[in-house]
Parts: sequence; structure tokens; C-alpha cells
Amino acid sequence: MAMVRKTLFLALFILSMSFQTAIADSCPLITRNSIIRYAASAVGSPYVWGGDKWDPNNRSWAGA
Repeated sequence: MAMVRKTLFLALFILSMSFQTAIADSCPLITRNSIIRYAASAVGSPYVWGGDKWDPNNRSWAGA
């Protein structure tokens, strides 16, 4: 019984590690300059608590 548990644990561990690399590979990469440009587009725009994500193309929309 102990051998079955060890084998099952090892199999689940290996399986979970393969999902982590797949998730990391799917994350979009963004440069520092892109982040600063995106943040600068929000300066002077309204903020509404509980709004949706910021839309830099629509400054009149009260997103956050």
C-alpha cells in the first residue's frame, strides 16, 4: 500500500509540474516601456471604484 501511495504521489507531482510550465509559457510578456506607456495613458482620466479594466483608447469611459 505504501508503494502505491508513493507511486501515485510521484505521478501527480510530475503531472502538476507539467501544467505549471504550460501556464508559464502562455503568460504574455510585456516590456517595461510598454507598461509605462500604458500607465501614462491613464493620467488625468476619471477613476470609478469597481470599474472594469482601463481602456487607453476611450478616456471618457469611467473604467479603472
